Amino acid sequence: MNRVDVKLYNQTKDASVHRPNVEHLESGIHVTVEAYRCGMNIEYVDYNSAVRRDFEWTNSPEIQRTFRENMKRDSSIRSQFIGTSSGLTRLFPLQKWAIEPEPITIDLFDPRFRPWYISAISAPKDVLFLIDMSGSVKGQTVHLIRMTVLHILATLGPDDYINAIWFNSRRESLLRGCAEGFIPATTRNKKVNLLLNYSTKISRKWLSLQKVHKLIVY
Repeated sequence: MNRVDVKLYNQTKDASVHRPNVEHLESGIHVTVEAYRCGMNIEYVDYNSAVRRDFEWTNSPEIQRTFRENMKRDSSIRSQFIGTSSGLTRLFPLQKWAIEPEPITIDLFDPRFRPWYISAISAPKDVLFLIDMSGSVKGQTVHLIRMTVLHILATLGPDDYINAIWFNSRRESLLRGCAEGFIPATTRNKKVNLLLNYSTKISRKWLSLQKVHKLIVY
C-alpha cells in the first residue's frame, strides 16, 4: 500500500490558503498571432499603432484601480479581462497562458471572435428573412439562398430576434406559431424552427416540381 502524506491547513490563520493581497496583483496581456506578426512587419504600421494604443489605455491607473476594486467588492471574482478591437486581451490578475503543445495546436485565441465580445459590440437585431419560393427558383439558386441564410444566422446570437416568410403567389411564415412576431435566435430556434421548416418546404416544392414534370412528359 502506498503511503499518502496529508497536511492540514488552518483556514483562519494560514496565509497560503487565502487569496494574495489584491494591491500586490498585476495585470498582463495576451496578443493574437495576427497582431504579433503585423507588429513585426513595417507594412502594418497602423495595426501596430492600434495594438500599442490598446496596450496603453488598458494599462492606465484607472483600469488597474477598477480591477482591484471589483475584486475587493466581490470575493467570488477570480479573473477579469478586457478584449480590444486590435486583438489584445488584458487579464487581471496576471497568469500564465495555458496552451496545447505545439505539435497539437497553436495559440489561436482571439477575443474578437468570442461570444461575449460580439454581443458587447453589437446591438440586438431583428432580422426578417424573405425567401422566394416561386417556380423560377430552383437548382443552384436554392442552394445560394440556403447558404446565405446559414451565413447570416451564424452571426446572430440569443440577443437577436428572427423570423422568416416564404412567398410566391401567396405568403406564409416559416416559423409555426410566430406569424406576427420574432423569436430569439438561439441555437435551437435557428436549427429546428427555421432551418428544418425551410428544408421541409424546399423538399415539398421539389416533389411538386417532379409531379408537374411527370404530368408534362406523360
